[in-house]
Amino acid sequence: LIDCVIAAPLSLDRAWIYESTGELAMAKADGTNKPKPEQNKLHEALERRRKYPRIVINVPVSIKPEKTNAVTAMVHDISIDGIQVRCDRETTKQLHPTGTFIKEGKGPLVEVKFDLPFKTQPEQITITCQIYYLTVISKTEFAFGLMFRKYSDKSAALVDRFIMDEIIPVEDKVRTFLQEPRSRKEISTYMNMQGNEVAEVLDRLQVKGEIISFGDGRDVRHLKLSAAMTTIFNTLDRLEQRLQRLEQASSGK
Repeated sequence: LIDCVIAAPLSLDRAWIYESTGELAMAKADGTNKPKPEQNKLHEALERRRKYPRIVINVPVSIKPEKTNAVTAMVHDISIDGIQVRCDRETTKQLHPTGTFIKEGKGPLVEVKFDLPFKTQPEQITITCQIYYLTVISKTEFAFGLMFRKYSDKSAALVDRFIMDEIIPVEDKVRTFLQEPRSRKEISTYMNMQGNEVAEVLDRLQVKGEIISFGDGRDVRHLKLSAAMTTIFNTLDRLEQRLQRLEQASSGK
């Protein structure tokens, strides 16, 4: 997949498509009207600023703009502060007809309705969201970043509960694995997770004060704090025993 954005003032049919490196992959034949570099990467910056864990759910969603009929898309992932939805070209045109660059915080409001896939039974939520960016996933698939703005009924509590139900088992498994020092690559392989997902879990555990990280460059290791404390105390015990033996040997002389 190529990681792309649509930038002003081109329409969807004449969009600039940029690879994740920022290099031009497809453009107008005349090569004019290039978007600014900061516009190219806005959606990436907004994604990085989503400090909360994202859970991939892939469920249908109804999206209702303020002045047009509702359309159907798919929720790709959800976090405490928003969702990413994916749709085809026609649905994208209905949600954002101009295809122009969406300025941060200036996107239109939409109402979304979808079912959260709890393990017991699905729970429907309704939330008013603001469109923050439009991203091109491929020639036929597009993605919108939506930030939560206003919750209906118990939607906020349901989102919180769903996120916690999903991330707590993952954190528990990582904690168990970190009884020994592990690299991020080792954690990624063991958990079958992407590098950015592992980074999010480690960040949360570090904020909670449950793990420590040590090393330089690519040789950074992560260890559960309680395991680290046990190792430290065991090392101190061995040092103390060694000093006692040295003192006894010195006294014997």
